[in-house]
Amino acid sequence: MKIITPVFILCLRDFYLQLTDKDGKEITPDKYFENCLSMSDGESKEKIDETRDCIKKYFPRRKCFTLTHPATGKKLAKIEGFGDDQLNVDFVRECISLQEYVYSCEHKVTDGVSKAPVKGYDFESFTRTYVEALQTGSVLSYEKAYEKVSKRHNNKLVATLVHEFETELKKMDTPVKRKTDIERKTFEILNKKLKQLRNESYPYKNNIHEVLAMEKMKAIADKFRDQNSLLVQHNLQKTLKTLYDDLIEQNEVLIDSKEGAMFYNLMISDRMKSLFHSKMQPYDEDEVYQNFFPSADDHINFIYIFQKTSFL
Repeated sequence: MKIITPVFILCLRDFYLQLTDKDGKEITPDKYFENCLSMSDGESKEKIDETRDCIKKYFPRRKCFTLTHPATGKKLAKIEGFGDDQLNVDFVRECISLQEYVYSCEHKVTDGVSKAPVKGYDFESFTRTYVEALQTGSVLSYEKAYEKVSKRHNNKLVATLVHEFETELKKMDTPVKRKTDIERKTFEILNKKLKQLRNESYPYKNNIHEVLAMEKMKAIADKFRDQNSLLVQHNLQKTLKTLYDDLIEQNEVLIDSKEGAMFYNLMISDRMKSLFHSKMQPYDEDEVYQNFFPSADDHINFIYIFQKTSFL
């Protein structure tokens, strides 16, 4: 448990007692602290003894610092404006010692394997698990606490990475004309996010969270492809309608002539297809043929489909 439990630092300010044991021998602040924890105030002070026991049990690493008065007499009224050279020399020395110790403490990690640093919400989960165990009289288990922390951390990480995946995918300019471009970008972002998940997740049932992340990102990619396909179809319909209107306007006299019906059919079946193919080269062929040329050699079907879509 000491892997994640922070060092318990007791700082006794305005300390004026002599640090000696019961035999009068000089002792360190740490020894003074441990002596205090070993004391008992009897049955009438059970709560105080319980606090001592909890400190010893749940904080295996403990440290004590004593700070003497920073100044004396009238100087105390002006202490906020003093520099270090105007404060009590012992007070400054003791503060520096405290500061150096705090900065030298290693970061807490979730486990001895990944060495992942304990974040604020991780520590909150550990603490909550321990408190709940104490309240119910259950046995404290680091394994159970770690399981809860890992599950919460990994779930949160999955949600973050899935959101980032969706955000990056939507940065693509739509409509994307080639499905292969979507697949390439999807594969690129997916691999990046899965690598991040493997690096940042806590080592507990990682495969479950990886499968979950992949399923969510795949669903987002499928939805993006479907939406893009609708945009592509809309563009195709819009282009076809524009070509049709331009050709009708340019050949209005011929269409109104005696052979107008025959010319109209030829214009639609040949000229329209030629122009449309030319403009739609960047798009996937299946998008073009599926909705606009159900049978490339069937002129009657083409005219019917075109007339059906040109007024959408």
